[in-house]
Amino acid sequence: MSDILSGKEESDFIDAPEYAVLPHHLRRLLDTLLKWESERAGQLRVTVPLKTHSMMVLLARRGPMKLGQVVEQLRLSRPLIVKFADALVGMGMVTEQRPSSDRRVRMLDLTEAGRAEVARIEAFHVEARERYRGLGQALDSDLLDLVTQARKRVETWE
Repeated sequence: MSDILSGKEESDFIDAPEYAVLPHHLRRLLDTLLKWESERAGQLRVTVPLKTHSMMVLLARRGPMKLGQVVEQLRLSRPLIVKFADALVGMGMVTEQRPSSDRRVRMLDLTEAGRAEVARIEAFHVEARERYRGLGQALDSDLLDLVTQARKRVETWE
């Protein structure tokens, strides 16, 4: 990066060692990973958004499920899961049933198109895990394990 006024090369401000900007570094890493994942998933003909992959796989492995169970299993907010469910129903990947005994309950299950999509999602995630494993080896660390451990520790901070 160069300073337009002076013409001098500048280092990346965020890489300066005197700042504790780990969240900024993690955000950049996340943005870069999501860009790669989105492009690669598209190449593999995965059509549902990346953010819904865990919900699709959960329904494939444990469905049909109540929407509330999906919220509990994925530990995401109810409004977010409702948004995902509505989008997946709209894409024809998920069906929604409301039992006559309690119309508030939303039972979710995959359609045949959804099951085919999960097969593509799982193939994509096999490739992604290998890519991440290679990154971890290059860094001499199990990256996924390290991130998981860090997340669990930070969740206990007060």
